[in-house]
Formats: sequence, structure tokens, C-alpha cells
Amino acid sequence: MISKAPSIHRENFLRLLNDELQAIGEDNEVSPKEAYARLVLATLDYEFIKEQYSDGSREFGIDYWDSSEETSVIFQFKSTDFSKGIDESRKVIPIHLTDLPRIRNILKSIDGEPIKANTSVSEFINRLRHNMRRYYDSPVKHDEPYGISIYLAVLASSFTSQAQDEFERNCEELMLYLKLGQIKFSYIPILIDDLINEKWRSTNTEWRDCNGQKRNFIDLAVCKKSMIDEPKSCVFFTRAMDLFESYQRFGYQIFEPNVRCAIPRSNVNKEIMASVKSQHGRKDFCHLNNGITMICAGFKKPRGMGQKFRVTEPGIINGLQTIKSIADAYKELDPAGKTDFEQNCSVMVRLHTRNSVKDYRELVKSTNNQNPMQPRNLHSNDPEQIAFERLFAELNWFYERKQGAWPAFKSNPRLWKSLARKKVSDFQIGSGRFRTVDNEDLSQCWLAFLGFSEEAVHNRKEIFEKDEMYEFIFTSRPMVHGADLDFEFRPREMESNLVRGSSPPPDLMLASWFLRESVRKLVPTAMANRDEACARLKIGEKTREEQDIALAKDTEYLRNVILRAWSYLFPEFVGLVLFRAFGEQVYYKGKKLLLNRSLAAINKERDFEGVIEKIRTEQYENDDFLVVMWNLFVYCADRLVNSPWLESWKQARNRTRFNYSAETRKRLKQELEEADRYLSKDQITRTWAVGLNRSKGVFSFAREVLKP
Repeated sequence: MISKAPSIHRENFLRLLNDELQAIGEDNEVSPKEAYARLVLATLDYEFIKEQYSDGSREFGIDYWDSSEETSVIFQFKSTDFSKGIDESRKVIPIHLTDLPRIRNILKSIDGEPIKANTSVSEFINRLRHNMRRYYDSPVKHDEPYGISIYLAVLASSFTSQAQDEFERNCEELMLYLKLGQIKFSYIPILIDDLINEKWRSTNTEWRDCNGQKRNFIDLAVCKKSMIDEPKSCVFFTRAMDLFESYQRFGYQIFEPNVRCAIPRSNVNKEIMASVKSQHGRKDFCHLNNGITMICAGFKKPRGMGQKFRVTEPGIINGLQTIKSIADAYKELDPAGKTDFEQNCSVMVRLHTRNSVKDYRELVKSTNNQNPMQPRNLHSNDPEQIAFERLFAELNWFYERKQGAWPAFKSNPRLWKSLARKKVSDFQIGSGRFRTVDNEDLSQCWLAFLGFSEEAVHNRKEIFEKDEMYEFIFTSRPMVHGADLDFEFRPREMESNLVRGSSPPPDLMLASWFLRESVRKLVPTAMANRDEACARLKIGEKTREEQDIALAKDTEYLRNVILRAWSYLFPEFVGLVLFRAFGEQVYYKGKKLLLNRSLAAINKERDFEGVIEKIRTEQYENDDFLVVMWNLFVYCADRLVNSPWLESWKQARNRTRFNYSAETRKRLKQELEEADRYLSKDQITRTWAVGLNRSKGVFSFAREVLKP
């Protein structure tokens, strides 16, 4: 069974893919091909490791690789310019397949003289040689050759008939015989619809199947003619194919809301996949795998030969990785392997009704121990995280304290005990729009607001991993801004200026997130910025190289490039203004902020478009704090862009690092302080500066607007 996303949602998912491609390219400052590679890998649950990515000369068709003692994976990416959107009419043509024979040819070098490949591919060959030796020297005899899956990922909708024939001829090249041992290939094409289908499966939160039909049950056959039978619980073996088809039909909706989302392919996932790809492993899978644990609204037991369990509203609380790995491995099997899987692979199922235990969430904790949870999820039930969830709910914002929290709550709020009496409609704005904020995302914005944007951008993983960082963000209140500490993050040395055991106020944290989001809405995307600049400079007909030369001299274009990259510097900038204006009392200004003009509209309706229109038409109140701060931020940025700082930015080896360097932030701070001093004796003759001029300063303006 091949499942597809419901056709009515295809256009929405296509737009989502395009937006993700644009965002990946901009956020990571990478080429379109690498952005596409990162998107494909993330969609298929592969972690992007820079050292395993190869782009350029001497890569022999190997764009990305992953290798273990059980199996290896090779990716070949064929992208195109998607700056104006994904071209659905594009098809796979024979030239896209020319690298498949090159991949097989370079693998022959394992036996012979090393080929002069680039660093990444050379490392892959060495790793593959090592893993194959271990595979064939293992005391456990394998019934299958060492397997390599080759993914051909093309940003296209389908194959031309000629390309389809050629791809099928390549697929016939299944075996490579080496002195070290045999390699068995499998070939998997990944096209636009394959990505869309994976996106749908990972986001489905309704009891509708892949055809869009209402359905809230799955059917599971009983294998091996035995089961442990209790009124509210049963234990039995079922066909792995039944679980695979259920996942294909419903996607993540079959996983219990409180269970984490799939994690990138870990060693455990790879071992599960290796078992499914081996005939011997498929036969013994029911004994060697931990099985799955499932709760449900109810079930009907089979009453005769050939009948199945009918499970209503199933929720798998342990076994997400098992089922996801089974599904991934099945796609890589050849026809004979798929037939054997359907006939001989079974999985143990522990099935409980929701009222079989006092608190089914204890089952979630006690059974999820096979794969390590993300640090964020390990903190998700900490008292402060549960408290934040409730406090944000009082602001009518859903605080996502763990992976998949919002889809889980949305699918069944009654199961979300920490938000008793809260409904989905409490967080709804309009049709399909909701007020939700992710705690990982929020923590970055809050850390930037406090004056540590560099750590927010570059040390994101440490926020939930390191106690020092976690406690600073979620259970402390610093009394000074990072700018007054030369932007150096040293919590232990800040003890005298740190109130521990006092969590920050949710309204002010939320405001910090609004500030970051405002930048992303107000500044044009890389594509839009380029198109606007080319039109303004009348260079649209010139070659891309000629355009680049002209754009590199255009300060307006460069300013937008810089502002787009400064999304965390804006909350840091505003944080400095507020700390200077109110000192320790800043923590009591969040409520007032969220009631102010544009911030109030964002808080209530997520109305960023209204802010954009106000700034474009210059139709806003003089005390609109967000609008004034944004224009002041741009004013200070302009002064940097028109100074020697710009040349340093152009020459920087890593512009992201330079953007968030102490040097850049100190310069921005100086521009802010200079603007405040200037306003004390003179006026800035701009429409947006009327309120600043009247208050005779930036910090006095903040005090005036946010006074009690």
C-alpha cells in the first residue's frame, strides 16, 4: 500500500516545502542544492552532518552518506533554482541518472588503489571498507550481503518515460562482487510527492486516513495463534505489515499524543532497520524486538479464524521508533524481501484501554526507554515547564513544552491533564490559525532579550542540555542586561546580579518572541530582497554574475540582507532599551507591552501584516512602541552599514558569527546610546521619531509609553 497525502492539501504542503527550502537556505547561508539536501534529510529523519555532505569536484555522485556496520546509505541530490517557487512541471530526465553508474564504479575502489576523491567521499570509502570487514568477519553469519541504499532525490514531479526505463535498468544492477564481500544495492527515488507524503504523515492529527476519509480504527491480525486475554488488556503478536499499513494510512495520528515525535535515525533505529532487511531478522523480529505498547478507546477481539482485532482510536505509547524504522526499511526492500516481510515478520503488541490503569501516562514513562529522549523532552515535566504551560494558557497562548505538544493537545484536549478545562478554541484566532509558541524557540528569544544573542544563535543545543544555561533562562532573573557585561555569558560571575529561583514573567518572554518574529515578517526574504533590488536598479535582464556585482555595491540591498540575519539582535536591542529604562522593574512591564498598539494586535490576532502596513504607509501612533523601536533599530543599522563596519562584514569568513560577534553588538549599543544622547539636545527629523523627540530620549520614551 502506497499512501499519499489527501489531494485537497497538496497545494498547501507544496507551499510548505517551498517555504522550508527558502528558510533553510537563508538561515544557514547555503546554496539551493544544500538547502534541498538538508530538507530531504530532515524529512527522512536523517541528521545533517556537514562532514558527510559532499558538493563540488571529485564527489563521484556521492552527495551525502551514512555508514554503519549493518548497512550504508548514499544520497544523490538533483535540485534546481527554487527562488521563484518549486516548478511542478519539472521531470526527471536521463541526465539526472548519470551519477548512478559513477557511484557503483567508485565503490569498486574498495578492493584496489584509492581513487582521488574529495575528503568527504574518501572518508566514506574508508568507513565503508571498515564496516564491511566487521560485517563479514562477524562470528554471526549473515544471510544477506552487505546492503547499500542509494536515494535519488530530485526536485521534480515524475520521470519521463525514457528516464523511467533507464532508472529501472539501473535498478537491475543489484550486486557488486568485491574481494571484501558482496554489496547488494537498493535504489529509492525521492520526488516532490514523496516529500509531501512524509510531511503529511508526520503532521496528521485527525482521524482521517490518507484518502481524506473519516476513520478512527485499525485492524490487527493475531499471529502464532495465541494471546493473553484480559477484559481491558491483551497481549498478542500481529503482522508487522498491519502496523506498517496503519502508519501509511494515518501517519502520526496512531501515536499517542504524549509520546515524542520521531528522533533522527539513531543506532537503535538502524539496528531495527537492519533486522527488517534481513530474512533471518524478519523471522526472529517478534522475539528480538521489544514490541509496541498501545492504548485505545476500546477494542473488539477476533471471534474466529481469519478475523482481526478492531482497535478504536489507537495511541501507541511505546514503539514509535519501531514502526517508523519498519516503514523506512520496507521501502528499501526488493520485491522478494517485501513478500517475505508481509508473510513472516510479526511484532508483539501490548494493548490496553485507557482506563486499564489509574494514570495511563505512567505507562508512557515506564515503557519509553529504548531511544534517548531529547533534553528538551526530559525537562518537559519539570514543575517550571508545567507552570509556564498554565501561565501562557492564561494569556491564551499554548506553550509547547515538548515535541508534538500542540498537535497532541489539538487532537484530544481531554487527555491533557495539565490544562484542565482548556479547549482548542481558547487558542484559536480564526480558521486554521492558533496562538502557539514553542519553548525551545521562545528560550532563544528570551536569552537574546537578556543580552546573549550569540549564545541564543550558536549554543541553542545547550539550552536544555546544560543546567547552567537552562536555569539561567527558566528559573532566574538577571538584574542587568548582557550589554553591561560586555556581552559575555558567565552566569557564575553574575551571581550578585542574578535572582535565582524566580522564573521570568511569561508576558515579557512572549514579547521577546514577538520581537524576533517581527524581524522575519518586516524584512523581505532573500528572494524578495533580490527581486526588489534588481527591479529598483533596473538590472533584471543582466546575468546573475553582473547582478551580484551591482548588488554588492547597493547599501539598501545589503542592509536588508543584514537585517534579515539580525533577527535575534532586535530583541537584544529592545531588551537593552528596557533594562536601561526600568532596571530591575523591567520584569513588571510585560503586561503593559502586550497592551501597546502593534504588540497588542500581534498578541491577540498574530497580526504582523497590520504592522507591516503601518510602517509602509507611516500611519501609526507616536507611542506605538514596536514601530518606534523597529525604526530606531533600522536607523542604527543604517549607520553601521554606512561605516567601515560594512567592509569588515563583507570580508568576514563567517558572516553569521560576525553578525553576532561582541564587536558588532557593541557597535550597535554605541549607536543606540549616541541616539539617546543626541535626542537629549536635538531632534531626529523622521516621522517615526516624534515620540522620541517629545520624550527627549530613547529610554525616557520607554518610561513614558510604559508608565503605570
